[in-house]
Amino acid sequence: MAAAARTRPTSRRELLRLNPKPLAGCQWSTSVNGSRKGVGPTVSAGSGLARARATVKPSVATVQDRHHYKRNSSYAEDTKGTVDGCASGLWNRWWTDVKPSTLRDGERAAVREARRCLKCAHAPCQLSCPTSIDVKSFITSIANQNYYGAAKTILSDNPVGLSCGMVCPTSELCAGSCNLAGTDGGPINIGGLQQFCLEVFMEMAVPPSEVLSDSDDESSDENEHGDRQALKARGQSKMAPIAVVGAGPAGLTCATYLTRLGYRNVTVYESGEYAGGLSASEIPEYRLPWKAVRWEIEQMVEYGRGGVRLDYGRRLYSAKAPGGRPGDFTLKDLIDRPDGAQAVMVSVGLPEPQLPADLFHDVGADGTAADAERLGVYTSKWLLRRASGYAKRLPAADEHLQPGGCCGGRSGCGSPSRPSVAVVPPDFRGKTVLVLGAGDTAMDCATAALRCGARRVRVVFRRGTPDVRAVPEELEGVMRERCELVPHSQPVRFLFRGAGAGAAAGRVRAVQFRRTDVDDLDTPDSQDDEHRSADEDLFVLRADCVVSAFGSRLPPEVADALAPYARVDQRTGRVCVDPQTGRCEWWTDADGADKNAQELRPRPPVWCGGDASYATGPGADPSQTTVESANDGKTAAYHIHQYLQELYGYRTEKTASVPRPLLPGFRTAIDDVDLSVRMCGLHFLNPFGLASAPPTTSAAMIRRAFQAGWAFAVTKTFGLDKDLVTNVSPRIVALGGHGVGQTTATGHGAIGVADPEVAKAAFLNIELISEKTAAYWLRSIRELKHDFPRHILIASIMCAYSESDWTSLAKLACDAGADALELNLSCPHGMGESGMGLACGQDPVLVENISRWVKRVAVRSVGDGGTANTPVPVFIKITPNVTDVVTVGRAAVRLGGADGLTAVNTVSALGSLDVISGAGRPWPGVGQAPGVARSTYGGMSGSAVRPMGLRAVSALARALGPDKANGGDGGPPVQIMATGGVDSAAVALQYLYCGAKVVQVCSAIQNQDFTVVQDYITGLKALLYMNGGGGGKRQPVQRRPTAALVKDMIDLSDDYDLVTSSTAAADRCGNAKPKFGPYLRSRRRSEASEAASEMVSTMRGARSGRAAAMPETARGTVAPGIDDHAEGTAVERAVGRALTAVGAYKSLDNRAQVVALVNEDSCVNCGKCYMACNDSGYQAIAMDPLTHTVRVQPDSCTGCTLCLTVCPIPGCISMVEKTVPHVINRGLGHRQTLSTYACPSDRE
Repeated sequence: MAAAARTRPTSRRELLRLNPKPLAGCQWSTSVNGSRKGVGPTVSAGSGLARARATVKPSVATVQDRHHYKRNSSYAEDTKGTVDGCASGLWNRWWTDVKPSTLRDGERAAVREARRCLKCAHAPCQLSCPTSIDVKSFITSIANQNYYGAAKTILSDNPVGLSCGMVCPTSELCAGSCNLAGTDGGPINIGGLQQFCLEVFMEMAVPPSEVLSDSDDESSDENEHGDRQALKARGQSKMAPIAVVGAGPAGLTCATYLTRLGYRNVTVYESGEYAGGLSASEIPEYRLPWKAVRWEIEQMVEYGRGGVRLDYGRRLYSAKAPGGRPGDFTLKDLIDRPDGAQAVMVSVGLPEPQLPADLFHDVGADGTAADAERLGVYTSKWLLRRASGYAKRLPAADEHLQPGGCCGGRSGCGSPSRPSVAVVPPDFRGKTVLVLGAGDTAMDCATAALRCGARRVRVVFRRGTPDVRAVPEELEGVMRERCELVPHSQPVRFLFRGAGAGAAAGRVRAVQFRRTDVDDLDTPDSQDDEHRSADEDLFVLRADCVVSAFGSRLPPEVADALAPYARVDQRTGRVCVDPQTGRCEWWTDADGADKNAQELRPRPPVWCGGDASYATGPGADPSQTTVESANDGKTAAYHIHQYLQELYGYRTEKTASVPRPLLPGFRTAIDDVDLSVRMCGLHFLNPFGLASAPPTTSAAMIRRAFQAGWAFAVTKTFGLDKDLVTNVSPRIVALGGHGVGQTTATGHGAIGVADPEVAKAAFLNIELISEKTAAYWLRSIRELKHDFPRHILIASIMCAYSESDWTSLAKLACDAGADALELNLSCPHGMGESGMGLACGQDPVLVENISRWVKRVAVRSVGDGGTANTPVPVFIKITPNVTDVVTVGRAAVRLGGADGLTAVNTVSALGSLDVISGAGRPWPGVGQAPGVARSTYGGMSGSAVRPMGLRAVSALARALGPDKANGGDGGPPVQIMATGGVDSAAVALQYLYCGAKVVQVCSAIQNQDFTVVQDYITGLKALLYMNGGGGGKRQPVQRRPTAALVKDMIDLSDDYDLVTSSTAAADRCGNAKPKFGPYLRSRRRSEASEAASEMVSTMRGARSGRAAAMPETARGTVAPGIDDHAEGTAVERAVGRALTAVGAYKSLDNRAQVVALVNEDSCVNCGKCYMACNDSGYQAIAMDPLTHTVRVQPDSCTGCTLCLTVCPIPGCISMVEKTVPHVINRGLGHRQTLSTYACPSDRE
């Protein structure tokens, strides 16, 4: 980091050398090592803003500059020669994340990408997700920085969502259906967003909690059924023994949902020493880290709370087959014993490699480590298990050691972890590796071989490049890392050193192939034997090692162990299952009578999912991905639950009164936070409601809003029939643009098409009050209050300055059943011309009188005879279009007797003007022809008015409150409903901190729909929980991940030789090492050398039995949660928390000075801070012309924070306490030293 200590001052001329400036005459000049040839301008020749003349610069100099500042150079070229015998420095490097989907800029990139999402109706992305994740909902939460809400949405439908976010082929699934795929920006990076939010949630360390109900239909009361015996059976069913065979994605998902459903006797059998299946053992660390897999395992165990147990070293294996070991079992063993499982889920995967007999007939390789080392012919499973085991630090199997649990006895193992040995990585140093196959596994083998030291990797397959079966994400990774693809090549035989075959053969030296094309492959073999054996079609590729990736299969020993409860398809070698339920079929033999007899029986209580399953029936495809396996487990859990409820008699096909079982979602203690709040005697379920605006145009819309989760609604403002209005059109438009461009939502000649953020920032409307009659709204209020008695319904009314009008309309609204009244005295357009709205709200005297009139009659008759009266709260909706909102608020509440205020209404503004045609036409323009279209001043809403809203609410809460020391009048605290730019839970909490108790929303709904309230609810709960109800832990700040720089480091772009010596350039920049050109090369070579040394040490020491170091899951300190003993709800305790921190300017302490501190590891050397400080600040930042590193001059820095504000990288610049004297430049050479806390001084 750039130090904040005193440094040698830089001259002003030197400091401004790189600052952009217009160039009157350009003559190119550089200086490197004292010459005029090389890199680095001595004047700002390349940064002119408005050039008066053209710049002349020779191409040779441009080439040198280009190489010096190059960021996307090839990693292999930069590290060539660093490791002996390896052309690529990838050897043991970049086991960390290199996925293109990983968001390189962390939170900033995630929020920006999420805000691109259109949040489509009937979103195709969700329909294309195998686990039916509500994609648009979790992306909405990320856009609002509600990472818990996003994680909850994902984990509710997919307990292994983190793994899926990292390895899902989204281009074939959700992203492939994205409606933005046809645009220049491309589809949303759904996988990257899913990975990001779940990694943030993982760092939050909030454990899951038990689900309260196993049914989403909570409206049905159990007492209504009246069947105590059925309820007793339901409780007994929760203790039914359930077995899950295999702890891969399908098994973990099934076990997770079963524990969510309340089953307390679930056993997961795992044959290995750790859970996770292929996610742990074969998917490489750089695609799926062990930390993510282990976290998902722990989530399942946390959910189980003792109800789920992981039993390691237990293998599904036929007792009759050779090679058995203690702990093996069959399905018959699990089910037929007296205390056997009443339901079984089989998710064993395909553990054995598929080896073509015609290719391996003379090779004595059976996939064991000894054969692989001896012959150099490896299977994909051997290679990936060794590579993954080494990178993930997983324990290796040892026949002399008993298998141990991966979680040290904490994950339900029942015993401490047993000793294990370290995995030895494959040693491919300096070797040429051939990978046979073209699927996803083959691509993983190719990239893993590079990291194991291979000099050259070729992926050879028999079909053409367009027919590669690997998903685009995998294929792009192989191409990016410069592996070679060899299509139209079918392997014929291995060529070994020596004349022997099988056990007598030496290591492989080459592979013989036959050239093919699509026509050859489609021709029946019997008709083309002569062509296939033609010598001219045969060729040889040299190889030191060969990896076969021809797929996997179910071993015969496992297939036999399934009998008689599961049938294996003879053609595919997979377990036959029902495509709708995943339930297995009975094992049948050749006896037709026996087959018919078994088919008449109910299906066995066995389900199967994942790679081992084969769905029978038309259109059914086998599960081939992690997410499809997870959905198999999800489906199986649902049907196991249904089966057990029927088995125990709680549910039968004829019992219609009992709700069908539904799978519960993800839940934590955050969901238990109480968001209710009381205001003016009214109980609000949560602080979110609809403002009086287009979202409340009709009663039907309010009804849908209540169903979506909104706690209250303010009706569209209505008046007496004599004041009915008719709206014009167009009337609701987006604000923004620069007055140039095509016709868009922001108007003729205003930018907006390519920038959806314009529409999201602010709206401008010239819409008047409701066009519906008062009778309609009075009837609607009655109906809505009858159907939603727990929701608050507020009637918004407006009249001219007439006591009779106000009192008569207020009485009608109160008698209709409105919970409160909101008097609209602030509509900034149209209504003021009729003496209503803003015409009344800008005069404190009129506001006081209207408040008094309405408050006097705002009562509602209650009781059988209507003799008792209940006061109805009255809120005054005030305008920000006044000099001082406090004066208006005081007149309404303290003088007029109103119960509360709504702050603030829209801000008067003018829309965009057309500058292309020269006519200056306004938008929105109303008129028959564009030439005569006219407009008016409208009301601006959205996030653009949020600062004005926060200012108004905080000023009202401070001035009209009991805290006289902070400017209050000593009266009771004013009750405020806030409105103005509320588009997330974070903004709502800001308004609560400023003194509001509830918030109203309009523009955010116009940008999306009513369902955004669910994001607001989970987001506010998470904020209150993580803050502990007042302080403590916050959500972790996401910085730019260093490992993700590999996307730049390994690129398809061509590399060029640098003319400038990297050593000399590195010496010139001192300790600073930016991430481009020679400095990046120096970084890479150092990293490659260190990684190589580590791997060599592992190879030499692992065989001695050194224990593997199991990486722990990153777990932060659990947040303190909510203090249940504090007074009031969590929302009520948050109200007004920031008021004591806001006050007069003279209350601020000018001795608490800070300076900027730059994190050079995060800096991208853009110079934004440098330019902003020079032309808008205090010229306190210097920039090196060669390294582009920036240095803050603490003596000159005044702590204005402009550099941090404009910096595009979150966390790159921070403000720290100033430890040098704070010298104030008074001008004309006068300077004054100010004493600070960090650096006291006697001089003032």
